Amino acid sequence: MPSKKMEKFLDKTPEELKQLLAEMEQEYEDARFDHATIGTQNPLSLREQRRDIARVKTLIRKLELDAMTEEQKAKRTKIIRRRRKRR
Repeated sequence: MPSKKMEKFLDKTPEELKQLLAEMEQEYEDARFDHATIGTQNPLSLREQRRDIARVKTLIRKLELDAMTEEQKAKRTKIIRRRRKRR
Protein backbone atom coordinates (compact mmCIF):
# COMPACT_ATOMS: atom_id res chain seq x y z
CA MET A 1 0.00 0.00 0.00
CA PRO A 2 1.52 3.32 -1.04
CA SER A 3 2.11 6.00 1.53
CA LYS A 4 -0.21 8.98 1.70
CA LYS A 5 2.55 11.20 0.35
CA MET A 6 2.90 8.98 -2.71
CA GLU A 7 -0.85 8.81 -3.37
CA LYS A 8 -1.01 12.38 -4.65
CA PHE A 9 1.21 11.39 -7.60
CA LEU A 10 -0.41 8.06 -8.53
CA ASP A 11 -3.26 9.45 -10.64
CA LYS A 12 -0.97 11.35 -13.03
CA THR A 13 0.19 10.24 -16.48
CA PRO A 14 3.92 9.81 -17.24
CA GLU A 15 3.95 13.07 -19.21
CA GLU A 16 2.34 14.96 -16.32
CA LEU A 17 4.84 13.40 -13.94
CA LYS A 18 7.79 14.49 -16.07
CA GLN A 19 6.44 18.02 -16.26
CA LEU A 20 5.80 18.02 -12.52
CA LEU A 21 9.33 16.73 -11.93
CA ALA A 22 10.84 19.58 -13.94
CA GLU A 23 8.79 22.12 -11.98
CA MET A 24 9.69 20.53 -8.64
CA GLU A 25 13.41 20.47 -9.49
CA GLN A 26 13.28 24.15 -10.45
CA GLU A 27 11.48 25.03 -7.21
CA TYR A 28 14.04 23.04 -5.24
CA GLU A 29 16.96 24.84 -6.90
CA ASP A 30 15.34 28.20 -6.18
CA ALA A 31 14.72 27.23 -2.57
CA ARG A 32 18.33 26.04 -2.15
CA PHE A 33 19.60 29.32 -3.55
CA ASP A 34 17.32 31.33 -1.27
CA HIS A 35 18.37 29.25 1.72
CA ALA A 36 22.06 29.83 0.95
CA THR A 37 21.68 33.57 0.46
CA ILE A 38 18.98 34.80 2.83
CA GLY A 39 17.98 31.70 4.75
CA THR A 40 14.56 30.14 5.01
CA GLN A 41 12.16 29.95 7.90
CA ASN A 42 11.90 26.19 7.60
CA PRO A 43 15.07 24.52 6.33
CA LEU A 44 13.41 21.10 6.64
CA SER A 45 11.23 22.04 3.68
CA LEU A 46 14.31 21.44 1.50
CA ARG A 47 14.43 17.84 2.68
CA GLU A 48 10.72 17.40 1.95
CA GLN A 49 11.15 18.81 -1.55
CA ARG A 50 14.12 16.52 -2.21
CA ARG A 51 12.13 13.49 -1.06
CA ASP A 52 9.11 14.44 -3.17
CA ILE A 53 11.41 14.67 -6.20
CA ALA A 54 12.71 11.19 -5.41
CA ARG A 55 9.15 9.87 -5.10
CA VAL A 56 8.23 11.23 -8.53
CA LYS A 57 11.41 9.83 -10.11
CA THR A 58 10.66 6.43 -8.57
CA LEU A 59 7.13 6.46 -9.90
CA ILE A 60 8.30 7.46 -13.40
CA ARG A 61 10.80 4.60 -13.41
CA LYS A 62 8.17 2.13 -12.18
CA LEU A 63 5.86 3.15 -15.02
CA GLU A 64 8.73 2.73 -17.52
CA LEU A 65 9.46 -0.77 -16.23
CA ASP A 66 5.78 -1.71 -16.34
CA ALA A 67 5.63 -0.61 -19.98
CA MET A 68 8.56 -2.85 -20.99
CA THR A 69 7.97 -6.07 -22.86
CA GLU A 70 9.16 -9.38 -21.50
CA GLU A 71 12.07 -9.38 -23.96
CA GLN A 72 13.23 -5.97 -22.79
CA LYS A 73 12.98 -7.07 -19.17
CA ALA A 74 15.00 -10.22 -19.89
CA LYS A 75 17.69 -8.22 -21.65
CA ARG A 76 17.78 -5.77 -18.74
CA THR A 77 18.22 -8.66 -16.30
CA LYS A 78 21.17 -10.01 -18.30
CA ILE A 79 22.85 -6.60 -18.24
CA ILE A 80 22.38 -6.30 -14.48
CA ARG A 81 23.82 -9.79 -13.93
CA ARG A 82 26.82 -8.96 -16.08
CA ARG A 83 27.48 -5.76 -14.09
CA ARG A 84 27.30 -7.64 -10.81
CA LYS A 85 29.72 -10.23 -12.11
CA ARG A 86 32.37 -7.56 -12.76
CA ARG A 87 32.48 -6.49 -9.15
